[in-house]
Amino acid sequence: MKYLVAYDGSNNSRLGLERTLGLYRDGDEIVVSSFIQRYYDVADPTVFSTADVSAIDEDMLKSAKESQAMLDELLKPINHKCLVETCDDVREAILTMAEKEKVDMIVVGSRGLSALSRFVLGSTSQYLVNHADVPVLVVPPGTTQHAPQNSDKKA
Repeated sequence: MKYLVAYDGSNNSRLGLERTLGLYRDGDEIVVSSFIQRYYDVADPTVFSTADVSAIDEDMLKSAKESQAMLDELLKPINHKCLVETCDDVREAILTMAEKEKVDMIVVGSRGLSALSRFVLGSTSQYLVNHADVPVLVVPPGTTQHAPQNSDKKA
């Protein structure tokens, strides 16, 4: 089984990664990917200069790469890869990555938005559930972590 975990460093994405580790078995692979939406898509040009936006984008990318390097070290004992990608639309980037990596499941944390917030802001997890060609596991906030349960390993 090959999993794609969308990871942004939030507690909810950590829960998604922990849940995936609980599902992991020998022979599986976990792709942990951070998607950095280009800031120019959301920045107000009357407030931010092009140089400001570029600096923000670079800082976000640097931070994501540092986070992924730490994850890479922590996940060393298992079959995995950590990726960082900039994109215009995080939702579409996740779907594209899932297809490119030929994953069997996408795992995302949920922000726990109210129905009104989902309607106004949209929901990445809801979008993925409706558009992905593979199953999507949405891990809700407040979910307790699950330790890896690899039956092939001896205690």
